[in-house]
Amino acid sequence: MSTKQSHKENKLGFTLIELLVVLIIIGVLAGVAVPKYTKTIETSKADEAYALVQTVYAANRMYVINNCPWGLNCYCTGAIDTNGCTVPGPAISLVTLSYVPNLNTPARSYRYCAADAVSAAAGQTRAALARRLNGTDDFATWGYEIKASGAICAYGTNVPRPSDVSCCSGDWPTCSSAALLCP
Repeated sequence: MSTKQSHKENKLGFTLIELLVVLIIIGVLAGVAVPKYTKTIETSKADEAYALVQTVYAANRMYVINNCPWGLNCYCTGAIDTNGCTVPGPAISLVTLSYVPNLNTPARSYRYCAADAVSAAAGQTRAALARRLNGTDDFATWGYEIKASGAICAYGTNVPRPSDVSCCSGDWPTCSSAALLCP
């Protein structure tokens, strides 16, 4: 048997260079794919928040229609699962009144609030809010606000905005209880 033939027969595995090239290719693909995947997941969560904040807005509007026939500004305030609805009678929540299901569960990435009292006192009522609870990078600042007029705006850096949504200006509004983390 010649030397060339015995060398070919003994080659059973991959060389170190071949393995390194494969690892580099996998690393580059992962470096491109992971950020795209994360952005896609965060965008889908933001889309869900956009849809659900419209549900909170509709629930708060229904509360006003049912409880404020005299046209008084009586929007519920605070998180939807806290007692921020005060007209008529004792304070109660939109969730307890069955206007909206409890969207503020640990599994959700956003916190949902009805109008905040500060803007109501200033005549600039926000009828619904949704704000990202946590996250990294730009995602942690994302959120949506719907004013009593129905105008929708978005907060945050690079937040997904449908065509009917403008950018909010100013600081995030606050709910009646700072412990609620919304917004």
